[in-house]
Amino acid sequence: MWSPDRLKRFLQAVPLTLQSAQKTPANDELRQAVEARDEYRLLGMLANAVSGDRVFLRECCAAVGGLYAEAPDLVAMREWSSPLGTARERLLTTELAQAGELVERLLRYAEDLHFLNKTPERLEMEFTTPLFSGSSTRRARTRLLNQSFAGRAVVAAMKACGTDAALQEEGCKTLWNIAGSLLRVEKLLYDGAAVSIATAMYRHSHNEAMQYYGAGAILAMAAKGCYAEKLRRKGGFPGHDYAKVDAVCDVLRHLLATGCFDAILSAMDGHPKSVRIQSFGCQMMIFFGSQEVVDRLQARHAADAVRRLLQDYGDHQELRHLAMAAFQTIAGNGALPALETLLSSMAAHRSDPETQVRGCDAIGSQAGRGGPLPPTAGAAVLQVMGIHERDVGVLCSGLKALWSLSQRSEGIRDHLVGQGAAERALQS
Repeated sequence: MWSPDRLKRFLQAVPLTLQSAQKTPANDELRQAVEARDEYRLLGMLANAVSGDRVFLRECCAAVGGLYAEAPDLVAMREWSSPLGTARERLLTTELAQAGELVERLLRYAEDLHFLNKTPERLEMEFTTPLFSGSSTRRARTRLLNQSFAGRAVVAAMKACGTDAALQEEGCKTLWNIAGSLLRVEKLLYDGAAVSIATAMYRHSHNEAMQYYGAGAILAMAAKGCYAEKLRRKGGFPGHDYAKVDAVCDVLRHLLATGCFDAILSAMDGHPKSVRIQSFGCQMMIFFGSQEVVDRLQARHAADAVRRLLQDYGDHQELRHLAMAAFQTIAGNGALPALETLLSSMAAHRSDPETQVRGCDAIGSQAGRGGPLPPTAGAAVLQVMGIHERDVGVLCSGLKALWSLSQRSEGIRDHLVGQGAAERALQS
């Protein structure tokens, strides 16, 4: 489970929802519903449009996406997990608990709630079903059911029009907002959101915008799986889809199994000139580096993507720093060419302390994981420590890298001592 600080860092890099200006729909009825922010009417129109005109369906998806452009205050919920605090703080904590309770009920009765192809009046009846009475507030219950319906309807639209690139792009944007506005995404995954996004990214791999919106939606879903505790099965989930329900309770594992992280790597390979896609690829490696994810990324040669990024964007400070941070996650066997490129980048930007810090950390990660090392790795660390002898950050990272290097073998340790590592450590 993420700490508040880690969550804050993620939110600085990846927005949970898109705040782009919404286009005015051409359809008069849809335009009136958008202007009135009539949620039930919009959701009903989306459901009924799935088998209709594709242009109208795209407009419906965009309109629904605009409904869910407001993300919850996740940082506040994580920081205010104590029962003590103000009424506002207690309310936020209660909302988080209610979301878990409601999603568990949705999953328990997933196949009994057929929201699609209903009139707005019938939808309103579904949204007040007795299944969701109890301790949960009506507001939280209604909002979650609306979002659940919206997610199912968008996935259905994407499945029905798989070859329509514009609709798939709009679907990815809308799912990004729905995922970002939800407190928990397990039901969204159960309804096929991850599969639909990955399929769209692979089918329309040439579409840069599609790759960006798809990657953003995946990262938003992954973040929701990390900021809250794993959904617990109280008494199990009955029914023939038990395995399917059980699978989505581990959000990261589900995204991995459905090829979502692979799709982001493919997007990096297919769009090397897209700064925003390269950035999202690095954020994926930095924030979601569980052992299973790391094993998969290494098997998919993620280090090659990092190496190309350092070669192509060596003078782009932000991407250079991100690539070096990403290397720490996927360091190990097969990462030697990327590390050699990283050392070259350190040498080319000696005056940038942040580059040296991240470079030393990367060397330490490679050494600690037993990956192959260039013969100049130790000398590079000692050199930057000498150049930045008054920078505490560089010195700390340098010392940690030297320690990791020295633990590899007596030969490496003796070589470092011969190069003055002991004296440099004492000076630091």
